[in-house]
Amino acid sequence: MSVYNGAESRDVRFGTATPSFDDKAMERRVAKLEHQLQVLSLDFRKHSIDMKSALRHVIKTTNEVVKVVREEEQAESEEETEKAEHIQN
Repeated sequence: MSVYNGAESRDVRFGTATPSFDDKAMERRVAKLEHQLQVLSLDFRKHSIDMKSALRHVIKTTNEVVKVVREEEQAESEEETEKAEHIQN
């Protein structure tokens, strides 16, 4: 004797549930979603690595700009010092 309640059919004599068509379809959907999640995870890792690489490039470029600006400021400071010394003499 079997009773069907929509999601599964239950064998009343033994109290065991047998998978119905809906359960099998749900299992396929879950498997498909798990696969999509794995693909998205791999994509995220790839983009994360790309972002880290871009960030390193930005930091390197910023450090180079700071170095050039400091050199220019030091050169200007030396010129002002030389002008001040020239005026005093």
